[in-house]
Amino acid sequence: MASSLSGVILASGEGSRMRQLSAQLQLPKHLFPLGSTSVLGRLIGQMQGLCQEILIITSAAQEKVFTQHLQNITSSVPLRLLIKQENGFKGDFAAINAAQQDNLLLTMGDLVFADHILATLAQQTTPNVIAIDRTTAPHFDFRIIGGKIQKELLTQLKGINPESFWPMFKLVLGQIWQRKGKIIFLPSLFNLNTPAAYHKAVAYFQTKTE
Repeated sequence: MASSLSGVILASGEGSRMRQLSAQLQLPKHLFPLGSTSVLGRLIGQMQGLCQEILIITSAAQEKVFTQHLQNITSSVPLRLLIKQENGFKGDFAAINAAQQDNLLLTMGDLVFADHILATLAQQTTPNVIAIDRTTAPHFDFRIIGGKIQKELLTQLKGINPESFWPMFKLVLGQIWQRKGKIIFLPSLFNLNTPAAYHKAVAYFQTKTE
């Protein structure tokens, strides 16, 4: 690794399109079963070899179910469940300030990646790197799926939705101008923002185990 990292998984949002399925499974989408683990468990498994700790950011309403779920996940690095004290991404970034490392490997808790993708992001040597989903970019859907960023940059991010391309692009453009940032394109396997996407992910991992 080029630097010591705190892994950060943003897992507080639910989304109206997933509410019915969440009610059926009695779980937030980040904890949906996937393959031999859960969506969150898969991300933790991919991050633990890259980071010195992993922070999971969620809301007070989901604290109990996340606490119970994390008790069943084995990790080689500390797992820290942090509860947002404010709504929106401002609350996420306030919680992230508790990270012990100065550099963060950040992603969203409803994304599914191939095993090497987060490692590719972690190995970037530029201080601030934003990853755009290569799967959706050809359709002019410039969706941010993660980043390797310095914690000090959070002061500039508090008013920005990190999944919103243009505000983030302007911020990163300033970093690029100073030779402190860049944008890369990496593929996600699935963005679990609809029931159909989740069912496709389940079918995909079923074929992997057969």
